[in-house]
Amino acid sequence: MIREHGGDIDNAIKKFGGNKDDWIDLSTGINPNHYPYKLINIRELQNLPYKNDLDNLNKLAKKYFQTKACVRAVSGAQGGINILPFLFPNKTVSILSPTYNEYQNVFSNSLKKIINVKNLSELKKSQIAIICNPNNPDGKLYSNEDLLKISKSVEYLIIDESFMDQYPGKSLSHKLDDQTNILILRSFGKFFGLAGIRLGFLISNKEIDKKIQFLVGTWPISNVAINVASKALIDDVWIMNTISLLKEGSYFLDCLASEIRWKFVGGTNLYRLYETPNASDAQNKLANFKVWSRRFTYSKKWIRLGIPRKKDFKKVSEIFKKLY
Repeated sequence: MIREHGGDIDNAIKKFGGNKDDWIDLSTGINPNHYPYKLINIRELQNLPYKNDLDNLNKLAKKYFQTKACVRAVSGAQGGINILPFLFPNKTVSILSPTYNEYQNVFSNSLKKIINVKNLSELKKSQIAIICNPNNPDGKLYSNEDLLKISKSVEYLIIDESFMDQYPGKSLSHKLDDQTNILILRSFGKFFGLAGIRLGFLISNKEIDKKIQFLVGTWPISNVAINVASKALIDDVWIMNTISLLKEGSYFLDCLASEIRWKFVGGTNLYRLYETPNASDAQNKLANFKVWSRRFTYSKKWIRLGIPRKKDFKKVSEIFKKLY
């Protein structure tokens, strides 16, 4: 199975030259304006994480997600995805596609049957149904009402809300309790711009939460992740300012794309998806100016761009003027 992701700047350097400092990496959906945190006090690495500190982070996350369901920290949303086949063995999985390709990857090694569907209604009567909300890469958002309706017709509904932080109030988490048949994955690193600390959360019922606890072990995340997130999740001022800043960045990109007649397809305020005359040609042109983007094997025209840092707005704007 081919594993394609953004953030593969090493591949861009091999093909187009330069070093990491020369490049503006827009191939991911990671916030370029990271949460401010002074790294690193070596004492954070001397001891294993204390159970009380981890429990406190889970409580803070539960409040942040406004949920009555169980919340458990894991090593990134990807870490949560990787254990899904062990949580739901020997089940038929239906995936609303196209979407983040790791769901197909992780289940393909353990299941004989994976069904890719195009419409929400096709998920009805599934054993395990998987939806990304907002979807990656087109940013499509599904209503809580529609998702709850689907959950009543399946054994388990898995919802990836890795990009939901930018849309307060739209998460389904506040509708869940600890008896739900819905499992929600949340990323910390994408919105808070700290993907490298590897932190995510799984929101689920009591039975599934016990299985998750067993699978991730006693020390699923580091002291660094605990300390950073314990501050970030309660920093309401930074969160609201960041939501506004990301909206500004999205508008900036949309204006640039419109000027060169790239058609807006969708996206979130952490990434934008455009239809170009030729995605391979568009990526190569950007790469020649040391801007890296994201393409998809299933589309010859789609290209996805993450939001640049505000200090890079001028440089990116000048590059776009030279593309065509």
